[in-house]
Amino acid sequence: MMATGPAPVLEAPDELDATRLVLDAIRIVGCTSRSEVSRHAGLGRAAVAQRVAELVAVGLVEESGNGPSTGGRPPRQLRFRAEAGHILAADLGATSIDVAVADLSAQVLVHRSEPSDIAAGPEGILERVEALFDEVAHSLPADAGPLRGIGVGVPGPVEFSTGRPVSPPIMPGWDGY
Repeated sequence: MMATGPAPVLEAPDELDATRLVLDAIRIVGCTSRSEVSRHAGLGRAAVAQRVAELVAVGLVEESGNGPSTGGRPPRQLRFRAEAGHILAADLGATSIDVAVADLSAQVLVHRSEPSDIAAGPEGILERVEALFDEVAHSLPADAGPLRGIGVGVPGPVEFSTGRPVSPPIMPGWDGY
């Protein structure tokens, strides 16, 4: 069951942290009920209910049938929807480019690799990455869901706050790019 209407807006960092805790409890830990999520994430029932509603509204979590009762009303089962989208990833090595498309649980759906020289500079390398992204994206099944993110790894130091390479020794022309 998918919710309709605008996606919830998360503004405060605490809200984002709580939503991440709830999503991780469902996606990584495998919690299948709100009470399990509450125990694992250390959040109150109301906070968990609100975060689950947000995750259902954006399509990352779904509620299914009832689970086993432990004395009260049977809990609604929660499930992470890995098929609710996909991500593109590129790994730029010193001598190769690897690109992949994965579902939201990091299951690789399509992968391509080819030789490359990172010293050729950012414009040519990233142009090729874009072409490979287009190639792998076009080979996805129609039900792969929307693109939810893109990640690129480089073989050199990166400034965390900006995501830009910083004085990479084997990457001429990439500094601050």
